[in-house]
Amino acid sequence: MDERPLKGPGHAISLIAPFAARSQAVIAFIRRELWKDVVLLYHTEDEFVDLTEVISASHFRPPFRCHLVKLEKDVRPALKHIKNTYVNPRFVVHVKLAQIQPLLAAAVEFGLCGTLTHYVMINWDTTLLYPANDPLTEPCNITTFSLFDQDTLAEKFRRITVLDALWKDSLSVLNASLSAVAGRPFCDSPWPEGSSITAKMFRVNATGITGRIAVDSNGQRANFTIHVYKKKGRRLQKYAEWSSNTGSISTPNALVVNHTLRLNQRETLENKTLRVSVYLVSFLHLVKSNFLSSERK
Repeated sequence: MDERPLKGPGHAISLIAPFAARSQAVIAFIRRELWKDVVLLYHTEDEFVDLTEVISASHFRPPFRCHLVKLEKDVRPALKHIKNTYVNPRFVVHVKLAQIQPLLAAAVEFGLCGTLTHYVMINWDTTLLYPANDPLTEPCNITTFSLFDQDTLAEKFRRITVLDALWKDSLSVLNASLSAVAGRPFCDSPWPEGSSITAKMFRVNATGITGRIAVDSNGQRANFTIHVYKKKGRRLQKYAEWSSNTGSISTPNALVVNHTLRLNQRETLENKTLRVSVYLVSFLHLVKSNFLSSERK
């Protein structure tokens, strides 16, 4: 899935949101939560390059500090270093989907899944893992992103990957563009309707699995929404939305009641098991008094 921006006007459109948009959503989330220190985890050099926008943004107001940690095949040495270096770290994780669960499992071993530790997963398909349903990683606080709102999809699309959803939306746009012209092409002569098809694709204004579909003059996707999910209880639920128009995160009206506080304010007690001890001070004092009275007699 190529998330690089198109170079300029031409005959192609791209329905994938550029990686820069996801980076901006991550940055908006970090600032919304008032995080001051963030540990960036990655495996490959390409993943490191993807994170440079987050690193660059950390120098602007309000600033935050980025700590880069490269993960090897065995992630435990890196996690041990983090455990010994940072207090209650907040992570931004940019790794392949298959590497997320093993990473979280190892994090549990080192006590890095707790009330004040948080993982922001950049991978589009993290919602498909249902990491909160794994008893081992249940204590982990997780936030992630998606191009579509899973709760509004038809049942048959609930487990679809972002790449598959984009393919379906792309074919839908192409089909609509082709059906708008008359005639058919011939191999021995130019087809004048070709430019009409291109123009129709650039004027697309539809709704697909990945939400509203529109592109700018360069063919790059525009006016789209990135849905923000966080773990609530034992499942990932929609928490907020990031808009490509405003570049900011907002909470839809339907979710305001349950999400009026920032995550760092709600992480302390929400969905946590509390052990309560009750001390019967007055009762013990009464017993002691009766015992002393008996002794005097």
